[in-house]
Order: sequence, then C-alpha cells, then structure tokens
Amino acid sequence: MEDVAKLVVRRFIEAVVNTGDLNRVTEFVAAAIVEETKRHIEGVRSTYPDLSVTVEDQIAEGEMVAT
Repeated sequence: MEDVAKLVVRRFIEAVVNTGDLNRVTEFVAAAIVEETKRHIEGVRSTYPDLSVTVEDQIAEGEMVAT
C-alpha cells in the first residue's frame, strides 16, 4: 500500500506540479478538492513559472505520504 501511495504522489508532482497541466488534476485528487487544487497549482506556477520539484525522499504509512 505504501509503495502505491508514494508512486501516486510522485506521479502527481511530475504530471501536474512540474508541468502545470491542470487537466490531469482529476486523476489524482478527490472531486471535492479539484478546483481548490487547480487554483493552488495556478498560483504557485504563476509565482514560480520555472518550478521543478525533485522528489528526493518519501516516507509513507498507509495512505499518508510525506515527500
């Protein structure tokens, strides 16, 4: 379970955070927070347009992941 959760978080960072591809947000977050997540990513990327997050380490317990 932990390995799957870490992979999902890593894929979210690579596919959405690093690219700004807001169309893919729905693949990773619950419907209730899609719009909030999109606004957050837009805000971060407008402030830091060259943002590129590198995952150096992850710790997971159940579905909780710290990256």
